[in-house]
Amino acid sequence: VQTVIPAEIYYEKMLSVGIGGFWDADDVSFLQGHISGLTFQNTPLAVKILEKRTDDEIASFWYFIHDGSHPDHPELKKDYEECYEKLMAISPRVARLLKVAYEKLLSEEHCPGH
Repeated sequence: VQTVIPAEIYYEKMLSVGIGGFWDADDVSFLQGHISGLTFQNTPLAVKILEKRTDDEIASFWYFIHDGSHPDHPELKKDYEECYEKLMAISPRVARLLKVAYEKLLSEEHCPGH
């Protein structure tokens, strides 16, 4: 698909899907993983697209990407930290909103009983 659809259009559509999203079932993690992979594959393009959005939209995008049953898992925390560092070099605004979203996730109760 990406060979037929120009990268910027594909990224615009896929990143838009994450805005306002949240983890609710295991299959959602496939979408989260794909969109997250895109942001790492071409971070400058992802940032260019995200920077067109409001702060609330950007934060909700990152909330969706990092949402799940265990957002405080050490591997996920490592992913967050790597993403944050990468974003800081490109866009402090987008990195700050990632941090806001991640801290919001950590302040909420996830997967009670574990």
